[in-house]
Amino acid sequence: MRILEPTNRYQLKFELSNTELHVANALRRIIISEVPTMAIEIVEVTENTSPLNDEFISHRLGFVPLMSRHVDMFDSHDMCKCEGFCSKCSVRYHLYKKCPPDQDNCDVTSNDIKLEPGQPGMNIEVTPVRYTDSKGNEEHPILIMKLSKNQIIDFTLIAKKGIGRKHAKWSPVATCIMRAEPIVELDQDKINQKMSLEHRKELVKRCPKKVFAFKELRSVVEIENADACTLCNECIKFTQEEEVKIDNAIRIDEKEDKFIFTVESTGALPPEDIVLKAFEVLARKCKTI
Repeated sequence: MRILEPTNRYQLKFELSNTELHVANALRRIIISEVPTMAIEIVEVTENTSPLNDEFISHRLGFVPLMSRHVDMFDSHDMCKCEGFCSKCSVRYHLYKKCPPDQDNCDVTSNDIKLEPGQPGMNIEVTPVRYTDSKGNEEHPILIMKLSKNQIIDFTLIAKKGIGRKHAKWSPVATCIMRAEPIVELDQDKINQKMSLEHRKELVKRCPKKVFAFKELRSVVEIENADACTLCNECIKFTQEEEVKIDNAIRIDEKEDKFIFTVESTGALPPEDIVLKAFEVLARKCKTI
């Protein structure tokens, strides 16, 4: 495994090599659906005078990402010995908001979800994710709904541990993309000697991903960013056009043992933690088999 781009809080791009497609795809599926997180599962409605029904609001609340770095400290609700919900398997929150009579409307956001006193989450940060930009400045919270004048919502929320295979709200990623590493090869003699100057420049323009670059100093085409290739074959189609007609000038393929992953976290877990936990799950599955 090799990191391809500097990691940030929400995205990780890495290369997985010396493995096979089925193993890489198993890792991708585990990242999406089997890394545990915390998410709101139960919503107890005390009062709701908003125009949205209880079920709709509950569905939106379930998809608010919760900080889950300490998810291993909680037991799965199915495995817990308690009769209902206890501090070992759940975290309780309170959501109360009333639109003041002197305002036409107000926002209900993820910042309004407050931990109930005495909850384990008070010490281990099982709280709604607060997003920050590249400079560390806090971004706007997640908008759940809007209230009009004098409208009230009063909910008690219970978060549980789960995995994305059971429901998407427990998935720690917004997306996880895997693709084989591309192979891009140029026959320099055919491209830079048999092809006219105008056609060389046109070849570079035809690539939608800017894989090639035209070097003005030497008037040659070179490979600039092979990893960006999506195997669209636009460059090969250009070399086969009637005006150009140069065979085997470019070779486009993909490696069978090297894969590029892009993991985008919801913020519940850092992307590097998601990948490491996915490796643990994959190793455990292999051991079980």
